[in-house]
Amino acid sequence: MKKLLVLAVFLAGCSAQPTPSTTSTDAWQGYGFQQGELGHVKMSQTELQQQSDASLTDALYSSYSAGYLAGVTQYCAQDPYVLGIHHRPYRGVCDSTHPQFGDLYRQGDSWDDGASLD
Repeated sequence: MKKLLVLAVFLAGCSAQPTPSTTSTDAWQGYGFQQGELGHVKMSQTELQQQSDASLTDALYSSYSAGYLAGVTQYCAQDPYVLGIHHRPYRGVCDSTHPQFGDLYRQGDSWDDGASLD
């Protein structure tokens, strides 16, 4: 039962966040921050518009972009080796600012402590 509860919480945390349905710049900045902090690839204005119920203006996209930059900066500040050890996804978002990030991530991702997953 405990394993099922942990799995449910994990899956809920992995679900995609919907785009804001508001024209609030704060909401779009927060959404961008969440996407960056999770290591997602930055979406174009066209991609966001296709996913959003709100009319995505240039100002809203700028807010999203500013939030995304802050979030991805935080994401890229973590230890890539540890990220790999935990087998978290890495989508290459740190490669331009931290050229060693991907290599260190892959080293951690290939690490095997020999423990059973049972």
